[in-house]
Amino acid sequence: MLGQLFIRQQPKLQEVVQAHLYSSLKLADLAFLCHMSESTFTRKFKQVYGSSATKYITSKRMEKAQQLILNSDLSLTEVALECGFDELSYFSRVFKQHYQVAPSQMRKKAI
Repeated sequence: MLGQLFIRQQPKLQEVVQAHLYSSLKLADLAFLCHMSESTFTRKFKQVYGSSATKYITSKRMEKAQQLILNSDLSLTEVALECGFDELSYFSRVFKQHYQVAPSQMRKKAI
């Protein structure tokens, strides 16, 4: 019983991922927050979500970006920052790969 008092509580992977989904943290940072090695985090992530961490996080960020582009007046830089991207050029490249259209073109279509 005393031993359980000193066992470090391991945060739930899903809680950490959801709390930091739109931050610019890297996989190594998320693994650290879960008290796991990066390889253990990657393996457990795939077990829980059925997808690689990179694909899942990118997909969720792109969904949010699309919603912000279509339904807000935020600049593309603000959208990128809101979705966890530090650089507009990288955000634009990932967005275009995901939707086959540049963020600026999607915004023009929405107007």
